[in-house]
Parts: sequence; C-alpha cells; structure tokens
Amino acid sequence: MGLQIRKATADDIPGMMLLFSSSIAISKSASFFQWWNSIPSITYCAIDQGELVGMFVVLKRKLINDLNCGVLMGLLVNREWRGKGLFRELGNKAMNYYEDIDIFCCLTNSVGKEALEKNFNFRTIDTIETMVLAGHANVDSHDYIHTPITSDTRFNNFMMGEGDKVMFLADEEFRRWRFAGHPRYLYSMIRKDSDEFVVINKYCDTETKMRYGDIVDFETEALEEDRLINLFNDACLSLAKDVDRVTIQAIPKSLLHGVGQKMGFVESNRRHYFCIKVKEPANEYLYNSSNWLIKWGDYLR
Repeated sequence: MGLQIRKATADDIPGMMLLFSSSIAISKSASFFQWWNSIPSITYCAIDQGELVGMFVVLKRKLINDLNCGVLMGLLVNREWRGKGLFRELGNKAMNYYEDIDIFCCLTNSVGKEALEKNFNFRTIDTIETMVLAGHANVDSHDYIHTPITSDTRFNNFMMGEGDKVMFLADEEFRRWRFAGHPRYLYSMIRKDSDEFVVINKYCDTETKMRYGDIVDFETEALEEDRLINLFNDACLSLAKDVDRVTIQAIPKSLLHGVGQKMGFVESNRRHYFCIKVKEPANEYLYNSSNWLIKWGDYLR
C-alpha cells in the first residue's frame, strides 16, 4: 500500500508523538494532542507503511472582528519525505477542510516562514519579538491578588470598541480551555481591584537554569499605555521573588512594544514570524501588522 493521506484519529496520537520527538526533539504527551483537538480543529496525517510521516493541523479561532481564523500548528514532515511535495499536499487538504475560514495565520520560526511563503503564498507581515525584563519596579500598588488558575476561575471580558486592535477572541470558554485545561503548564492570574487581570506562566530553562515568568494574556478596560504599564508592573512585582526574567511578546512599533520599552524590557535574540494569508480582498487590511495585537497566549502550544 502506498502513501495514505487522511484525517487523523485518536489512534494516530502515538505516531504524532513520535514525529514530534524525532523531527524537532520536542516531546508532546497524548493528553496534549487530546487537549489540542478539544476545540474546533482538523488534523491531516500522512501514513507510509504504517508509520506516520507527516501532519498538518488547523485550529479554528475567532477574531474580535468576528472573522474566522485558521491557526496552523503541528506542521511536520519527517526527513525522508521532505522536498517531495508532501507538506503542500497535507496543507491543501487541511486548509480546505473548513469552508468558512476568512484568514489563515501561523506564528512560526524561520523554517516555517519560508515553507509557508513557498508552498501557500503566505505573507510574512512582521516579526514578533520576545522582550525580556531583568529586575522589577520598587513600588508595590497592593491592589491585586495572585491566585492559581483552576477550572473554577472566572475570566471577565471588557467590551472592545470598533477602533481597537485586531486580536484573537479570548472569551471565558476559550481561556478556561487554554489555561485551566492545559495538560502541561500551571498558570496563575493576577487580578486587580478593577477586575483587570494578567495571566502568567513560570518555567525554568533546563540548560541555563534561568527562571522565566511569561506575561501570557491580559484583559484591560481599554488598550491604553498607562493601564498596561500599571498591570504589567503588578505582574512583575508578583513574579519578582520566583523568576530572574519576565517576558512579553510584541510586534515592533506596536503599543505593547512601546509599553515594554518604557518599563525597561529589551528585545532578546528570540523571535517568531507572523505569517498570514487572507482569502478575500475586503480583508487585506489584515496584512498591515500595525492593526494587530499578539500575546504569548496566542501560541497554542
């Protein structure tokens, strides 16, 4: 039997785990793939003589302007099959599965960037910089509480006006899936008296032993510089005793990038590429990176 390309099933999870570990030396548990696919998504896989040799995932998300976005993840082909058109074939199957997708996007590395541009005519509209802060502010506002995120955590949403940035919709249902239900990481919330909040994640780099705290998500009454600085400052203060560095994600020249610079964050040598493909001409304004706000929490990994 020759190469078979089909929709993946739960029985394919062991093969996906092996493909991740052999292709990019990243281990993913069975519970991770089950978690991934518990929101609207489609995974296509390629099977060669019983071995899973390629996969392509599209997770379906809403933007706050009500457009449907197909977020590309798990784009892997093993070494023996690279350069033979399998990546393109898998991608065409997966990206054509949903009929109501308005835009595809991928937050990826340089290899993924080149593959998407070459095979599917994606545009790389900007970089996404990982900004790092060493140290923290000295004045504690004392108007916040820091609690672990559990299945009982409530995530309030403030209404965004028409003139606000394009973002992924992060309503309460999504945030419970993303943070309370994550199979690997334990997230915490820093909530202010105003009900504005930050979601944070702590981890230790096993090689450098450096302890990091990521500002993963946030909710403010308005996307204003002073509000964000105040909120992020509380996050840094709360993290100070447990981490050596605090990180945020920011598109250059964006509001978040400017906030980070004012607080003393600096760009690191780690960056991602923001690649998108818009289906209808009416939505080509999305190719302008200044219209977007991207957070760590938008990386569904």
